[in-house]
Amino acid sequence: MVFFDTYKKNGHVGIYMGDGKFLGAQSSTGVAIADMSDGYWKSKFSGHVRRVAAPVQLPNKKGTPAIQQTSAKGGGSSYTNTWKTKNEALKAPGYQAYKSHLSQALDTGKVPGNWVVALTELIGRESTWSSSVKNKEGSSAKGYGQFLKDTVKQYEKKMGMSYSNPVNQIIMTVQYVKDRYKTPEKALQHWDEKGWY
Repeated sequence: MVFFDTYKKNGHVGIYMGDGKFLGAQSSTGVAIADMSDGYWKSKFSGHVRRVAAPVQLPNKKGTPAIQQTSAKGGGSSYTNTWKTKNEALKAPGYQAYKSHLSQALDTGKVPGNWVVALTELIGRESTWSSSVKNKEGSSAKGYGQFLKDTVKQYEKKMGMSYSNPVNQIIMTVQYVKDRYKTPEKALQHWDEKGWY
């Protein structure tokens, strides 16, 4: 993850993809790939980098490769049907809180860095990035992963954590996806066919 000094120190975070490019959510472009050597981003890059997966060369503040860090293997997901993230993320009231919770979940090492794009799309489709949303159709589904009451009990016992914590909701959603689908891309393919995962 790469950090930029925008509205505050390290106020903007992106996912480094290699070759001086990063994935970020910008107000002007929405979720898009940006170039760190571009004048604006080059001047805003703080030099702060946080490792989350496989080794790559990250550019230093001047834009030349210098810092050995990590990023999502292969730059992230091969899944491209991210319509929810592209069209609604920046407008969704819970999205900024979700990004903070996702960053904390990544810090635990229990969320693979190369899952970020597909996981964000899946959580967006399920809960519109709200950790407190409840299903309106009368089911007990709630939270980022829209866990049913029995699923909450099962995964709280299995993982020894509370689903009421938004960071834990992301971690538990990752484990559920691993158990049931193996990858978030396969969960999204199921969602594309059925409208749920």
